This record gives sequence, structure tokens and C-alpha cells, in this order.
Amino acid sequence: MHSLAAKSLLEANNILIITHLRPDGDTLGSAYALYYALKDIGKNVCVACHTKITPKYQIITNGQSDLKPLFAPNFIVAVDIADVKLFGVSLKKYAEKIDISIDHHPTNEGYAKLNVIEPNSSSTGEVVLKIIEKMGVNVSKQIADCIYISISTDTGCFRYANTTADSFRTAAKLFDLGADVNYFNRRFFEIRTRCQIEIERLALQNLNFYRNGTVAIIVVTLDMINKTGATEDDVEGLSAFPRIIEGVEVGMTIREIKQNEFKVSSRSNGLIDVAEICSKYGGGGHKRAAGCTIKGDIKDIEKSLVDSICVSFDEIENIDN
Repeated sequence: MHSLAAKSLLEANNILIITHLRPDGDTLGSAYALYYALKDIGKNVCVACHTKITPKYQIITNGQSDLKPLFAPNFIVAVDIADVKLFGVSLKKYAEKIDISIDHHPTNEGYAKLNVIEPNSSSTGEVVLKIIEKMGVNVSKQIADCIYISISTDTGCFRYANTTADSFRTAAKLFDLGADVNYFNRRFFEIRTRCQIEIERLALQNLNFYRNGTVAIIVVTLDMINKTGATEDDVEGLSAFPRIIEGVEVGMTIREIKQNEFKVSSRSNGLIDVAEICSKYGGGGHKRAAGCTIKGDIKDIEKSLVDSICVSFDEIENIDN
């Protein structure tokens, strides 16, 4: 599949690369690694995203916050997008015209003409690197930086369960190719803004435990965000917070993104499949990390999610018995 994807890209031109809305390091790092590889061989290519790029990730986009299609594309690639709903309103017109989908989400619907989906890869960046190498393109420092950001952010700096031996081998290769590993590790995993500390302090006051402490849920409201001046980047780190508490098997962060609409980020320590839970609400992801968006009253949403988690626990206990 890598060779077929590489061949298709080498034969194409006027290429549009689409990232998912509310982009993270994996979708942007993958997109720009591919962008630089294609530019290096003379292709006309651009990257597009429905939502603005937050300051944290503008290091990948050369300071750009708005990524819009720059021309009428003849070939379209989607990176790290499991579901066409994640294209966003402005890019949904391309949903049925995707030539290649490159992804690592097991819930990917296979909507493209060619689907290069590797659920065992830690990140889409790992898959993109294999395709670039098959294209015969020299992996520059720029490309190495983008792939490293992709892998490191999706593995939590190689701490999450999706980290594999290949992740470490690839990181070592990127280091040898000039990726600024130390700089990116500090920028993405150590530095914290004052607003980030403030939003975490308020969020902890909205931390609730369920099912004898095995489930922890944090609620972040628009009021909290407005009080602290927290940005999307500041709130992002809260997603993994509930899961790190001792005894917690499933952690969720429910963030209000507009009135009566909430983004749910779910994390599991492995026993519960949170992708299956999120799929019930129109979302998806991985067994240990998934998300969805739900409209309604926050109390009803929290209760519904807790009930769904408890059902999953009960099903596992029934199998064990």
C-alpha cells in the first residue's frame, strides 16, 4: 500500500492535503511532512483545515492560522481523518473525492479511493514517513521535524500505550536526520502558560469520581475558559489528566465549546474500549483514546456517559464470570 500511495502521489499534481478540524500535532505534522516532500519534487501542493490553527501548532504551519485551499485540486489526500465529518463544513465538498486517506485510526471508514490505514502505528506520521521513503524523496530536517512532532504528540512523548518499538526506532532515525528533538520535547511537554495553570486549577474543582473511583470526569465550562483567558492550547492538556489519577480506569474531560454543545475527550488504561463508547455518540478513535461531540444539558450528558461506561464494565465482568 505504501508503494501504491507513493506511485499515485508521484504521478499527481495540484495536490490538496486535508487535516481534521481542531487540528493536533499528528494531523498537521503528517500533512506538512508530506507537503514538504511533494514541494521538494516540484509538485503544486497546499494544506487546508476548516478550523484555525492554534498558536501552539503554528510552529508547524510557519505562523499561519488560516489554511485554505489555494487552487482547484486534481488530487486530494486526507491525513489522520477517521471520519469525513471531521473535514468540517468548508471542506466537506471534498468528502467524496478523496484519492488517498492516510491514517492510523481503527475506526477509519475507508472512504477514499486508496486507503492506507495502519491501526498498529502509533501515529499517522509514521505511515506518512513510510510513503515518503517509498517516493524516493530525501527526508530533510523540515520533514524530520514534522514527523517527530506527529509521533511525539500522539504518543504523549512516548508514554502512551500506542507507543511501539517502531516508534522509538523511527524517532532515533529522525534524530539522526536532524529533528530538533530536545526543543520539541520542551515546547510541547514541559512549558505551561499561566492560563493553563489557572484553567487546571478551576477544572479540578469540577472533578467527579464514579464507580468506586474507577471513573473520573472533569467538566470545563465556557465560563471557566472566559475567566482564565485560556486558549484551545491551554485546555488541550486536560484531556489526559483524569486518567493519570491512581485507581482510575477511564478518564473523561467534557469541554463546553458553545452553549449546550460539548467536546468529550476519553482516555482508558486499557480495560475499557473508549472508542466503542464514543461511537455511540457519533465519535470514534482508539481503544485507549477517543472523542465525540454531544449536544444537550451537561448534567444529562455526564450521566449518560457514566451509564455507558458502567455498561462496558458490567459486560466485561459478565464475561469474566
